[in-house]
Amino acid sequence: MKIGKDQTLPREMNNSLVIDILQQEAKSATEMAKTFSLSNATLSTILKNLSSSGIIKVKEMLSLIGYGRKRVMYEIDPDFGFSLAINISNFHTRISLVNAQKAVVAQKDIAIDKYDEPAVDLIIEEAHSLCGKNNDLTLKNLVISLPGRVAKNGNELALGKQFDKELFQKKDYIQSRFSSSFGDIPIIMGNDTNFKCIGEMKKGNLASAGNAVYIFVDYGVGAALIIDGKLFLGDGGYAGEFGLLKHFDGQRYEPIDEFISLRALVDKASKIIGKEVTRDELFELYETNHEIRKMVLQSASIIGKSISTIIEVMDIEKFVISGRVTNFGDEYLERIKKETENLMSKSDISFALLGEEAEVIGSSCVGVEEMLSGALKEKTKI
Repeated sequence: MKIGKDQTLPREMNNSLVIDILQQEAKSATEMAKTFSLSNATLSTILKNLSSSGIIKVKEMLSLIGYGRKRVMYEIDPDFGFSLAINISNFHTRISLVNAQKAVVAQKDIAIDKYDEPAVDLIIEEAHSLCGKNNDLTLKNLVISLPGRVAKNGNELALGKQFDKELFQKKDYIQSRFSSSFGDIPIIMGNDTNFKCIGEMKKGNLASAGNAVYIFVDYGVGAALIIDGKLFLGDGGYAGEFGLLKHFDGQRYEPIDEFISLRALVDKASKIIGKEVTRDELFELYETNHEIRKMVLQSASIIGKSISTIIEVMDIEKFVISGRVTNFGDEYLERIKKETENLMSKSDISFALLGEEAEVIGSSCVGVEEMLSGALKEKTKI
């Protein structure tokens, strides 16, 4: 990006541009000066200010062959601050401490039987335990991703099928519990599928997507929308409820979540087999039982038809499918694609490249970017 040699641009914008480029890789002052068309003197002032604030540091000094001076390489200081990412999804919680270079320095996984008050208490206890083992770290913010609708303004969990209904009797219960426990640090809450999508945008199958839909099919069903390269949340923050699209199977007209989720498939498989089936057993039965295989592939057709509707209405051609349904493999994916074959617009439908790490990557990026942008705002006030 060229910002010109006119130094009337706000100081914080120059700082932000340097931070953005150093988040990608270490750079020398000369390289950054050329990228931004800034004078060496101006960039030197920016680097000095960011270094004095502890946001960046010298990574290394490289000798230049034939010259007496050295090239100084700068990077984000990993110890500037840390973000605590708490990823709650599919009755499992992953807690990660992430440094300012978006690297995970400590992590803990816990299983959750039921999302109720004791579960929230356990998650908070384990998060404190992880921080306590690394008590020399400066915690800058807390990022929480969880299933359900999260309001864009206010961080309120408005709906979550997996959560005990009693949690919703208290306004902003989850945010207030974490806030009272962790003190005066920013808390960022969001839908788990949106964070997974951000991870896929950063390091996965959506890295260069302009317009796309990320669809997550697991215990529940969700989706995230990318419009012009940015995550689209809608007016209230609830955009992407793919599972609420309706389907009629000849007997019932209900949201497709009731037909395509692993929860729905396990229930139907249990009725077919005549005994309770686990999710792991469902994948085994898919390979050995013709009737179960047929049922699963019918659910893939429902996904394909729903995608066809989105293509026809929104003219979006890039779709990425994620979640444990990807364990059904290529035949499942091909059945989804088959439903879009006769459309005028050709679609690119694929499985996600990232697994569970997508949510950690997404929440880490959000936490660190908020941390650094917050630091720049504070610096500007001084």
